[in-house]
Amino acid sequence: MIDRTLASIKALDAGGWFRAGCSGYRVPTLAQMLTLMRGNGGLYIEVKHADPAQLLNLVKENDLLEQCFFWGFDTATLRELRVLSPDAMLMAPRWMYSSIKEAAEAYDAQIIEFDAEKDDLFEISLCKDLGVKSMIYSRTEDWDDLSTYLKLIPDMINLDRPDKFKILASYPDVRHHFEAMTRGFNHGQ
Repeated sequence: MIDRTLASIKALDAGGWFRAGCSGYRVPTLAQMLTLMRGNGGLYIEVKHADPAQLLNLVKENDLLEQCFFWGFDTATLRELRVLSPDAMLMAPRWMYSSIKEAAEAYDAQIIEFDAEKDDLFEISLCKDLGVKSMIYSRTEDWDDLSTYLKLIPDMINLDRPDKFKILASYPDVRHHFEAMTRGFNHGQ
């Protein structure tokens, strides 16, 4: 996408690929997302190709520094973000480092992300000892996997199916209803 213009990106359909009835939604700019997020929770900003100072200014102009956290593959950019703003929340993926401590120290990250497919999720408990937050990343839809994540008590979770996780966290007995419905749909009942 780096070789595309903003106009060509804004012309893309951001919803049609996802589900019928979602076509016609356009790709928002970061400024538009920040406006939408005010007072509505947090935002995970993956920094790809951005000027760290401009990025921080945009987030601060929207008074969202405390509701955002940042990550990107370019650790030099993350170190620059840290220098520019000691208060910026930065995330480090566990799989990129030899230990949780090394991940936290790489650019003074406050969040360690555990990839369910790559990392030992039982290390999550070690994060509290280091004074960092833990986050699980997973693309699973499996109820048992999601139930395991819930038992690990991460500080944050990044899922493709947060609706299922919310059901497990808030209404654990409802899971069986959804499983029965799924079996019925899969068997044409």
